[in-house]
Amino acid sequence: MKLRGARCLGIAGVPDGDYAFLDPTTGAALDFVLVTGPSGSGKTRLLEAIALAKEAIAPYGTPPDTGHLIRPRSGGAKVVLAWEFDEEERGYAGLDDEPV
Repeated sequence: MKLRGARCLGIAGVPDGDYAFLDPTTGAALDFVLVTGPSGSGKTRLLEAIALAKEAIAPYGTPPDTGHLIRPRSGGAKVVLAWEFDEEERGYAGLDDEPV
């Protein structure tokens, strides 16, 4: 399972927008992604939002507290993740060839 991208809206410390983790030549999900930027640019919060969104779908344990991720006065927040599964993972989950 590889992350193809994330859409973040209303996440504290993260600019609203789409974050793609794709190879520009093939359009496939990257094997490795390096998140860089200056101090306070939202790197850690972006990774937190991705991890917490994944946990909301398929938790490993107690559901995490997500309240600290919501931008003040935004009324709510949203993270949409796009995943790419290999053949074995698609077969196990009963999925077709499209990204999820």
